[in-house]
This record gives sequence, structure tokens and C-alpha cells, in this order.
Amino acid sequence: MVRKRERRKKSNKKKVILPLVAGIIIVLAAAIYFIQSHSPQDMQKKPAEEYFNVLNARVLVGEPLEENMWKISFISFQLQAIGGDAHNVIIKSWAMADLQELEDILENESKPVLLQAPSPHGYVAEINNDGMLPVIITVASREAEGKITILFSPPI
Repeated sequence: MVRKRERRKKSNKKKVILPLVAGIIIVLAAAIYFIQSHSPQDMQKKPAEEYFNVLNARVLVGEPLEENMWKISFISFQLQAIGGDAHNVIIKSWAMADLQELEDILENESKPVLLQAPSPHGYVAEINNDGMLPVIITVASREAEGKITILFSPPI
């Protein structure tokens, strides 16, 4: 008789514990799925030219290489976050240049950027149809990424 009661208690515990454990597993799986599906990495990134603004751009231009082509050695500017806070900001200028990490830029704040073109060749820019020298940089952050074209007047 005592053994039957013990068996009933054990089987009753199993009937309660198994659905409880299954429920906990389902809730945890749903929570993990929700967190992963709404993570910042999965958000659609905005175009860099809409999220950032380039201020006070200056360029060091060398002698012309041809009639419409100029060698650029350095560019400097302020990069301003206008679309919101920008986290883990990285700037890539030219193929051979190093990445520049700016870390975080708060909305409407800016950070200075100085880019040196790879030596000895520099960056070659060709005057566009508007008579300007375009320099293309790539900007990436958690929120935005893409190319930004900075236009400079050629030296006279």
C-alpha cells in the first residue's frame, strides 16, 4: 500500500514536471528567436550619404598628372552623424589606405578625419563634368554604410 502511494506520487510529479519543463523550453526558444530576429545586425542599414554629413573638407592636391587628372595626397574633414547616433564608425578611403576607426559619433556631433593617400602614388582624381575633383570614401557603422563623394575645386 505504501509503495503504491509512493508510485502514484512519483507518477503525479512526472505528470506535472514534464509539461512544465516543456513549457519552459518553448518559452526560451521563442525568446531566443525573437531576440535574434530583432538584433541590430539584422536591421536594414541606411545609406551613408543620408546618415552622415561631411563638413569643412580640405584637400592637398599635387601637380596635375594630365589635363583633367590630379594627384591627391591628403584630405581632411569633419564627419557628422545627422541620422542618429552612429556606432563603430569606420572610414575606408582608398584601396591601399588603412581603415580609420572613429568609434561612436552622437547625433549632430562630428569627429575629425584625416586621410592620407597611399604613397608614392596618391589618389588620382579626374575632374568631373561639373569641373570638380571627386574623392570617394566608404563609411560604415552599425546603422549605415555606403560611399560618400566629396567634391573639391581643382587648383587654378
